[in-house]
Amino acid sequence: MAVLKCWETLSFQPLSHQIQAAEKVIEQMEGRAILADEVGLGKTIEAGLVIRELLEREKIKRVLILTPSSLAPQWCMEMKEKFDLYFYHNRRDHNWTYFSFIVSSIDRAKRPEQLEGICQAGFDLLVVDEAHRLKNNSTANFKAVQKINAKYLLLLTATPLQNNLKELYNLVELVNPRLFGGLDNFQHRFIKGEQSARNLTTLQQVLTQVMIRNRKADIELQLPPRLVNLVPVDLSPSEKLLYQGVNNYIRGEYRRRRFNKLSILNLITLQREICSSSFAAEDTLRRMGLSDLAELAAQIKENQKAQAVADILSRPGQKAIIFTEFKATQAYLYNFISELGIRSLCYNGDLKAWDRVWARHLFQEEYPVMISTEAGGEGVNLQKANVVVNYDLPWNPMRVEQRIGRVHRLGQVNTVRIYNLFARDTVEEIILDFLRRKISLFEDAVGGLDQIVDGDLDVDAESSILTYLHGEPAC
Repeated sequence: MAVLKCWETLSFQPLSHQIQAAEKVIEQMEGRAILADEVGLGKTIEAGLVIRELLEREKIKRVLILTPSSLAPQWCMEMKEKFDLYFYHNRRDHNWTYFSFIVSSIDRAKRPEQLEGICQAGFDLLVVDEAHRLKNNSTANFKAVQKINAKYLLLLTATPLQNNLKELYNLVELVNPRLFGGLDNFQHRFIKGEQSARNLTTLQQVLTQVMIRNRKADIELQLPPRLVNLVPVDLSPSEKLLYQGVNNYIRGEYRRRRFNKLSILNLITLQREICSSSFAAEDTLRRMGLSDLAELAAQIKENQKAQAVADILSRPGQKAIIFTEFKATQAYLYNFISELGIRSLCYNGDLKAWDRVWARHLFQEEYPVMISTEAGGEGVNLQKANVVVNYDLPWNPMRVEQRIGRVHRLGQVNTVRIYNLFARDTVEEIILDFLRRKISLFEDAVGGLDQIVDGDLDVDAESSILTYLHGEPAC
């Protein structure tokens, strides 16, 4: 395998698995690949090596990087600091031909007028970060990447499969549409029939032609351990009464709506919220006209899960990121932690891109606690923390892995402690079992995951969880 020509231009020493990944992409995969390393192993570095090497070999002149908007500044800084490449951050729909190296949000790039400009400008290499957002081939994200049609393509995601094997097929279809010989052939070989009959070993072997997945357990550099703790919480009497009332309503209403073929979207939201906090559920209960339950939620001023957080934060040497899916829960935790005399800051999707950069800096350098929504679970580096608290568990294990990977990554020097909170005698106990089943599917198809529970779903997958929790409606 050829040695990278860009080696002498680098101001840092890449790790061996990163070099090997870049060489394989260029020498064996013709510059089209899915970089699927576990979170925290440097997929951005691998992509930068490929970019730099293709430039050295004069194979490319123009590069476009598409990423969630909040990660664009991080990409610009990383490319400049490590590879001496100056990428323009296109935030205002400027002409796509003026700059040769551009970073843009995929949400901007997929707009019809912008997509047309990108295609007319032409790019030799397209890099898509958080590429699991392309899992559905009917979405504008997928169709935009397909239309750009660059000669070289890198898809970066630690979670190329979240719910089913079809998602994996869709990503491969963008990189190498000839690999599986069409969807019918793929379904016949790997989806139809009993799982025990699937040739998943063969699937993993085929995927090595287009996908590179390094695992923390396999690389020479040993990261500090991650210690996972399940933290059971006993609800207070008022919390238990609220939970039972909400859960009984969801069970009956879910079956009624499924029987009558009505939307269950707000039931999915409510089920998630009541697993998070009374504060998250209150507004939804009012909007749904459930005034008695809403009033009961309003009367609850403290949640027992927060007491568990207080216990965790009371231990010495803690620098913690607390994840919740809901801003109402986030606001409650911020006030609760402030009353403990602990400085914390909130990180969510309301912050503008550069405000997020500043918030991450403050957390890394000054604040002992960050309370984050899922905005902090994707693509950001928080390795100065040593504690991850999953205040509420996502319904997708890949989301849990993404959260933990923000902290347990290259550059981490401390043992990382993960605390998964769950309320006893609630559906959260069942969700833990559901997450383990999802992990099993991922490991069979893609490879092992580090320990995360001892991951967005689409509506059908979330509906299946409600069925899992509450059963099918009677006919």
